[in-house]
Amino acid sequence: MTLDERHAGVRVEQVLQHVRTDHQPEARAEVGVGPFQIDRNEAQFREVGGDAPGKRRLVDDGDRRRRRRRRQEPVQLDGIAAAHVEHMRPFRHPPRHIPGRLVDVPLVDRGHLDAPRRPVVPRLGLDGLHRRQRDVARLEEVVVCLHAVGSLRRGGAEAAARVLYHGQGSVESHDRLPRAGSLTVPAALGKVAGMERTPGKDRSMCGLLAVAGPGPVTPATAALDRLAHRGPDGAGAWAAPSGLAWLGHRRLSINDLSPAGNQPLLHAGGGTGDVLALVCNGEIYNAPTLRTELEALGHAFASRSDNEVILHGYRAWGDAVVDRLTGMFAFVLWDDRRRRLLAARDRVGIKPLYWAEPGDGGIAFASEARPLATLPGIGPAVELRALGHALTLGYVPAPLSAWRGIHKLEPGRLLVWEPGQGAALRRYWEAPRSLAAAGDGDAGWAGLFDRAVADHLLSDVPAGLFLSGGLDSAAVATAAVGAGLRPAAYTLCYPGRPDAEAEVAAAVARHLGLEHRLVPAPTDGLADRLAGVAALFDEPQGYSALVTMAGIARAAAAEHKVVLSGDGGDEVLGGYAWYAGLDPDGPPPGAEAGDAHAAFAARSVLHRHAMRLFPRFLPDEVEALFAPAGLRFGEEEMLAPLEAAFEPGLPLRRALQRVDLATFCADSILAKVDRASMAYGLEVRVPFLDHRLVEWGLSRPPAAEEAVHGKPVLRRYLAGRVPERVFGHPKTGFSLKDTGPFDWNAALDRVAAGPLVRHGLLDPGFRRIVEARSPYRQARIWALLALSLWAGSWME
Repeated sequence: MTLDERHAGVRVEQVLQHVRTDHQPEARAEVGVGPFQIDRNEAQFREVGGDAPGKRRLVDDGDRRRRRRRRQEPVQLDGIAAAHVEHMRPFRHPPRHIPGRLVDVPLVDRGHLDAPRRPVVPRLGLDGLHRRQRDVARLEEVVVCLHAVGSLRRGGAEAAARVLYHGQGSVESHDRLPRAGSLTVPAALGKVAGMERTPGKDRSMCGLLAVAGPGPVTPATAALDRLAHRGPDGAGAWAAPSGLAWLGHRRLSINDLSPAGNQPLLHAGGGTGDVLALVCNGEIYNAPTLRTELEALGHAFASRSDNEVILHGYRAWGDAVVDRLTGMFAFVLWDDRRRRLLAARDRVGIKPLYWAEPGDGGIAFASEARPLATLPGIGPAVELRALGHALTLGYVPAPLSAWRGIHKLEPGRLLVWEPGQGAALRRYWEAPRSLAAAGDGDAGWAGLFDRAVADHLLSDVPAGLFLSGGLDSAAVATAAVGAGLRPAAYTLCYPGRPDAEAEVAAAVARHLGLEHRLVPAPTDGLADRLAGVAALFDEPQGYSALVTMAGIARAAAAEHKVVLSGDGGDEVLGGYAWYAGLDPDGPPPGAEAGDAHAAFAARSVLHRHAMRLFPRFLPDEVEALFAPAGLRFGEEEMLAPLEAAFEPGLPLRRALQRVDLATFCADSILAKVDRASMAYGLEVRVPFLDHRLVEWGLSRPPAAEEAVHGKPVLRRYLAGRVPERVFGHPKTGFSLKDTGPFDWNAALDRVAAGPLVRHGLLDPGFRRIVEARSPYRQARIWALLALSLWAGSWME
């Protein structure tokens, strides 16, 4: 192994000499200070020749009182032989553990490692690196651990090196990390740069980026840096031995507070060049079960990372591994031996994944669209159809994105790519298209829900909760308390005006014994706030809830990295107000007979549904607005995403729940939650969207009581467990409820001076369309202003 000349000093040689006949590995290495004997069966270390004259005997059998060894003293390390190379600067806040995941790679017989100043060998155990404060030094460049692991054949020379990176603080660029290619590991594994972590329950939210091509690909480090807000705690990158793929990762640490990255995850197989690499954003909640199953099949895990089950699952089951995963995830896996890439997104689209084909026969993926738009051959050209959807539906529906040539991978889909064959997409899951023959009643729901919430509580950092005055967040809070956790609750409030929502939430928090924190809604300087929020979102939305979500996410992120939310409850249990009164012949709320919106709504169930969700602009108005750009946008284009998800064989309520789950929820609500929370380094978990609950809720025959009181099963679940006033509180939603002294005419002036008009996309006479007789004037101005401010952040 070699590093560039920035690291000077430690020489590793004679890494592996023999394998004992009992198949227990031994290796001998000289790491600057003398020889080490490696034996992974003991978690202790002793001096070699400790009885020799002049030698101090140093033993650590779990004794926390460590003594620094003298330099040049030969030490036998039973467990892990390691040399920590580092610039000796103290941590500002030394951690008790320097966590790290060790990645198995084949060893070469000889390697060189240059490191500055003096090495330090702390006490090491199989589950982590433990050091006292006086032994702690900032790992500014790299830590290398040698560990005899893995399958060893008699008479062979197989072992593994494990390379551990540990970064310093919040890493904003790769300038402070070994650059891609500066660390060379054996060719069977490829090149790694970034930060890794030792074994542990490694759960993290993050941003990922991956590129693959028919020929050697160029590292996309600059593009990965554009995801730094998603992963402020670390960065990692890997180049395939074949040269055909490069995977990058930005990490938000959830399991521990030290700044360390853990991906890309690597797994070397038995053959030459047989290496898998994975970058994943998300949580696999059934990882313990899958791990047990895979270990029974003979798989040996290098860590306790939940994401590692994807690698081993792919070895065992191929692409069908996605069918076995329970959780929220978006991942890209590269199989270097087969020259094959597998990408997948979770069933309901909680985690985002974008992809594009640059035109050179390759493919690229990212957690957000913005990094892809910077790659050669893709470019940042705006997709005009996306602007039309943003004004008619309020969001950009998958697989479309706001950028020409960049696509969203739809929920429940996987994508396979191989050189010369292009991308092949397949659906591996969809919401129920039929009702269950027989239901299992309230008990079945309660058991599933409690289990889902308990799964979502898995974290080694304190979890918070978004608590409104509604049933959904109250149910999540109740289940969390039942699971033994009392999360701090955050509620959006409107000071200076009656606020029944905050009052009900406070009553729930008191009843459950939760610490309650009120977050004032951001209503002052609203246009400027909206401009700031637009800069957080790589795609435009027309809903004011972007502002409120950003405000509460920022407040929660000051003290938490994980919060639970009640999002998804309305889709799963049919709680939206627009499911009531499903008469397709009536006008949408606010419209009068003869109004253009009412006429549009009367054309079909889906026409009416679209108007009930987002009554803003009609397709012909959008065509007029963007006439200078030549946009053609009709009703068929507008409603196509809804048509694709509509199942006419279901009862209408369930059919519309299915539509909302696939469109409004995936492309508006979850996109809003993801971008607003990740902008502040916050992970939001949504238990209601566990696919087991989705399948339960959408396959239940509608009950008559649903037309009277929404979510009857949830009301019975909460009966006697929360204050009675929760049940009578009307649903209010998360949109901004008070715009304060907002100047709507000034907003129109701001649109007129904005980039959509300057760049010739928006008709300068847009006012005559916006001001046309409509009960939705203010909502139309807000949607157009949001789009214009988004363009100002992303088009210029």
